[in-house]
Amino acid sequence: MKKLFLLCIVGGLLSGCMFRGGDTGPALFAKTRASGWATDNIGTIRRQGKACSNNILYLIATGDSSISAAKQRAGISKVYSVDYDITNYLIGSTVCTIVSGE
Repeated sequence: MKKLFLLCIVGGLLSGCMFRGGDTGPALFAKTRASGWATDNIGTIRRQGKACSNNILYLIATGDSSISAAKQRAGISKVYSVDYDITNYLIGSTVCTIVSGE
């Protein structure tokens, strides 16, 4: 039973199935930025809010990486764009939502 469990874990690591986000494929470490969306709002970006969530061992997730949390942290009422920073580690990941606006 131990060997089967170990085989499944190693197989998942080697296939890239345990990694998420970005387009880098399987890696021991990957840091990428993904474009979310942009609005038709036009103006000077005066503020940027960031909200992050973490995933440990791909089993336990904590944090709030929502757009509303990023807006609230920076006091943004008018959103211009949303981007995502994704960092994958061997044993987990971090996803940050970055909201730009005024």
